[in-house]
Amino acid sequence: RPASTESSVHFQPWFEFKNVAHINKFEFRPVPSIDAALIHMHKRDRPLLDAKHKKAYTQFVSHGFRSWKKNLKIGYKHVFSYAQWKRLAKDNKFSVEAMPSQLSLAQWIAVFNYFQIGVPEDKKRSIS
Repeated sequence: RPASTESSVHFQPWFEFKNVAHINKFEFRPVPSIDAALIHMHKRDRPLLDAKHKKAYTQFVSHGFRSWKKNLKIGYKHVFSYAQWKRLAKDNKFSVEAMPSQLSLAQWIAVFNYFQIGVPEDKKRSIS
């Protein structure tokens, strides 16, 4: 699977993405360093998260991608205890040392859902 990006993780709970066409970089002048793609976005009939969680979810994901730490364990160290992070990683089958781009959408949603119910309010406020 391709690496996750901050933008894709933000939108995927509410939208489905489909790669419609691959465009070779040599079709452009000047030639860019990468190929391009045409992507179709479709609003999900059944969102994966309730709309009321959109702001908290996007802040949570942005914190993970923008904390510029070695990995998510360090980026969220003021939010999750080591024991919590280790359990989340084991239960959701990702490395304790995972980078933001290495988590799938399902893994991001699982970690966020735990954040909503298993993290004290004062620690939740550290995500903004």
